[in-house]
Amino acid sequence: MADEHSQFKGLLKSVTQFIKNIWNDMRKEGFKRTLHKDMKDIYQFYLDDEMRDRLSEMKWYKRWAYLTVLVLKNMIIKLSPTRRILVLLSILIYFYGRFVAQSNYFHLGFLILLLILILELKDKLLSYDELKEARILQLSMLPETFPKYPDIYIACYMKTANEVGGDYYDFQQMEDGTLIVVIGDATGHGMKSGVVVTAIKSLFSALGANPDISAFFNRCTQILKGMTLEYLYMAMTLIRIKNRTLTASVAGMPPILLYKSKDKIINEISKGGTPLGFTECHYQKTDMELEPGDTILLMSDGFPELLNDKEEMLDYNRVKEYFKEAAHHAPEEIIAQLCDAGEKWRNERAQDDDITFVVLQVKQ
Repeated sequence: MADEHSQFKGLLKSVTQFIKNIWNDMRKEGFKRTLHKDMKDIYQFYLDDEMRDRLSEMKWYKRWAYLTVLVLKNMIIKLSPTRRILVLLSILIYFYGRFVAQSNYFHLGFLILLLILILELKDKLLSYDELKEARILQLSMLPETFPKYPDIYIACYMKTANEVGGDYYDFQQMEDGTLIVVIGDATGHGMKSGVVVTAIKSLFSALGANPDISAFFNRCTQILKGMTLEYLYMAMTLIRIKNRTLTASVAGMPPILLYKSKDKIINEISKGGTPLGFTECHYQKTDMELEPGDTILLMSDGFPELLNDKEEMLDYNRVKEYFKEAAHHAPEEIIAQLCDAGEKWRNERAQDDDITFVVLQVKQ
């Protein structure tokens, strides 16, 4: 009797804890907002652009009817053959049970659907573990420490949209005192873009010291094209600093922003060719003299293209304003202020793309 009482108390405690977890999830995540995001994700994942365009032209009741059918159809198609058969079998069993008025068939159909859900959850958790390992590997490729350059303060930041991102930054310090900084952004994000990042890191380590930046970029293009990674490219910015002379070249990346401390203005360095891996071309370079207090901002497009809950883009003009307001601070504080501005702008909307900053400031 005591054992039964103890088991009942344990079960009651588990149920109570489960209810508390659900309640905390609803309070912390915002149930309505999260549900809206999940529904939007379903809409984006299961329907292509043509289907979405057709639905937008329909009246609301017809649109919802078609939407339900299309999502169910595409969901079943995306399942493995065995699970597809099980879903169809569970539906047939359910309706047969309704026809013959037997509740056992309904229960059986429900159990089959529950089995499919358990199997899909298992696959998702396994994939998540693999992505987690890939994420650890990717982070291990980023510099653990920054170069100790006598005249430059350096700070970096990266926040990926998915477990494995497509952004990348790295440094090299040459014997003649040249500091080389690179920031890149592979198209998309996820496992494939992670492969491109891995390849580019190896190429930068082996070839990045080439003083001819255009030749280095084109060599990367040749090797990426040889890998036959369809529709995967790497946008990149590379700068070299020696004796307070900045040499920069841009390959499909957002413009470099240079805050001139003396004049309190922002110069934009945006001359750039196509992303690496697309086609070979001549990449222009820009040379500028740096003065004490000058601050350089390198960034991926995830920040200026950040969307808020109204689907409005942050855009480059706002980024320049935020940077100008913060540029007189230390690099770490500049990044903190940019991140705060981004968080306020997106207003709890999910981050769609990787965000990376590299800030360099000439010592006073």
